[in-house]
Amino acid sequence: MTRKEMNKLDEIWSALVKDKADHTCEHCRIRGVRMEAAHVVGRRHRATRWGYYATSNECVGAITIKTYDLSGHCLCHNCHAQYDQHGPLEDDIVEKTIGRERKVRIQRFANQNLGKTQDFDEIKKTLEAL
Repeated sequence: MTRKEMNKLDEIWSALVKDKADHTCEHCRIRGVRMEAAHVVGRRHRATRWGYYATSNECVGAITIKTYDLSGHCLCHNCHAQYDQHGPLEDDIVEKTIGRERKVRIQRFANQNLGKTQDFDEIKKTLEAL
């Protein structure tokens, strides 16, 4: 995947995360001021950089329901800095915006080594369908 393709996916992903939160910080509830899409785990983890299909325990017949987790949250600039730099508000941000179980699940998936096997068109199509 080229750098240009990665940047395009970053733009789409960021807009989705912010739109999902209605451009409101999911921690302090401030709205519209320097909103940023924050990754639950660092974006260097390509397995979850643009989200991933999280298989749930729900089944309909023989089909397991798959849901797409964007693995991101919308934060204002100040809350995002606290989260990324492991500041004093980090634990509160995790509790309020992510949830411990979800964070652990995303971290486990993020540690998969996907290397450069991800397909740009497939990820783009998935994000645009959300």
